[in-house]
This record gives sequence, C-alpha cells and structure tokens, in this order.
Amino acid sequence: MLLLCAGDKRNQTNDIARAVAYWNDWQQRKDDENPPA
Repeated sequence: MLLLCAGDKRNQTNDIARAVAYWNDWQQRKDDENPPA
C-alpha cells in the first residue's frame, strides 16, 4: 500500500494514526471478501 496523504512534522502523529486506520480498514475489507474455506 502506498500512502500519499501526509503532512508536516506537526501532524505526524495524526498522519500515522490515519495511516493505521486505513490499513486496518483495508485488512478488514480483504478478510470480508476472502473468507476462510
């Protein structure tokens, strides 16, 4: 995954939190689309 929505050092903590939320959302969607057999 390539993340293209980052700001400056002042917003780094929020940017990391947003990136983690996007990653978790993607993981959940991937798992929902491909349930275990």
